[in-house]
Amino acid sequence: MNNYTVQDLWREFPNDDACLEWVKEHRWPEGIYCVKCQRVTRHHRVKGRRSYECDYCRNHVYPTSGTILQKSTTPLTAWFGIVHRMASTEGATSARQVQREIGVTYKTAWRMCKLIRHALGEHIRGVQAGRGAGGTDVKRGSAGKGALAGSPQGPARTRLTTVQFHRMLAKVFSINV
Repeated sequence: MNNYTVQDLWREFPNDDACLEWVKEHRWPEGIYCVKCQRVTRHHRVKGRRSYECDYCRNHVYPTSGTILQKSTTPLTAWFGIVHRMASTEGATSARQVQREIGVTYKTAWRMCKLIRHALGEHIRGVQAGRGAGGTDVKRGSAGKGALAGSPQGPARTRLTTVQFHRMLAKVFSINV
């Protein structure tokens, strides 16, 4: 099985449109059910919004509603990237680190980390030394200058497969807030 790397993440989800499309496809695999039309209808993406509009009655549907992404103005690519980081590292990802990496306020970074940790709770707590989420092998960095011999330095990386990552995304983004 191939590992799901950061390059794979950015290749699969290069922009917010691709992320929103993934959320839509995950929530409604058979198509979007329009509450006004009372049936599954065709919908098209609305420019400038995180919504889809029914082709018949023009009712808007928001794929992010009822998830941790609801009411968030943070780009979806940032959310997907942080989920990948938190799922693929054994150590905790701090809100300060998220703040620096994606350029949001500390309050936003803390909220993102809190919500993702809550959603991935059993995966993060279940990680043991040397084993990652789903029983995958963990690769640690080498000891740096001044470190004790044989002591790991830096967060351990979990080798995620594409399927494992998609399952974690589904778990995180299908939670009702």
